Amino acid sequence: MECSKSIRVKETEDFSTTVMGGLPIGVVIDNYSGAKPWRQHTFNGAGPGDCDPPEDQEIQYRILDRAGYYAEWIHDRMSAQDETDIEHECVMYISQRGEA
Repeated sequence: MECSKSIRVKETEDFSTTVMGGLPIGVVIDNYSGAKPWRQHTFNGAGPGDCDPPEDQEIQYRILDRAGYYAEWIHDRMSAQDETDIEHECVMYISQRGEA
């Protein structure tokens, strides 16, 4: 027997913001990895091939509705600018907490 209903769990947001012209949402940051610059190794005989390429920052987050429940439907309707704004706010939130 299959159950088509998923269990909804109320969550506590890390911070709140608005998207799509004023819709209030909560944001939960699941994972953050800061950007890493190109790095040349310095051991004896190291050359141009002995380096680590730069890495972009990675942010994983979830969107909550006003009641505190995961709202995939909001994320599906957000514009690219909404996503960029939320990623910027995530970085600001993490830097204010001293985790970056």
